[in-house]
Amino acid sequence: MVDHVQVRPAVQHALWTLPINCTNGAAAFLPMFEGMCVMLTENLAMSKSLVNGMIGTIMGIWYVSNSDGQWYPTAVMVNMPGCDHVQVGLPLNTICIQPTAKTWVYQTTGRTNLKKATHSISQKFLPLLPAYTYTDYKSQGWTLHRAIVDLCGCSTPQSAYVMLSQV
Repeated sequence: MVDHVQVRPAVQHALWTLPINCTNGAAAFLPMFEGMCVMLTENLAMSKSLVNGMIGTIMGIWYVSNSDGQWYPTAVMVNMPGCDHVQVGLPLNTICIQPTAKTWVYQTTGRTNLKKATHSISQKFLPLLPAYTYTDYKSQGWTLHRAIVDLCGCSTPQSAYVMLSQV
């Protein structure tokens, strides 16, 4: 749904393939599997150390399908070592993460008049990302045993220093 209007499948696909930096951090497609390492992208419970950047492992995924046959996750069980969270029916440090709504703004340009239009888009997403790659900002303060560092994307010498000092 865009501006509370159903959009054509081609438009929906185009929106789903936008990079995460254009969607206020909401990933449209997130391939997931049990045993996958993931990172929280939102503060869920600071008192339990369930904070942005925390790493965990997917223990289970529950899905629902829509009328078009597309499958969407309704809940993801993630083991977060060190969070000291106890939830009835779940192992220690395992949390249930459900999709939350996030709204972001997207601008389009008309084909004929080149006039820009702004659309407010709301989508449900899981506050998780695969925990196999990190930006210098996310890895700050960590100690990594091994790392492949891409220095081509460094905008400043300080950024390169932060990345290299983590290993």
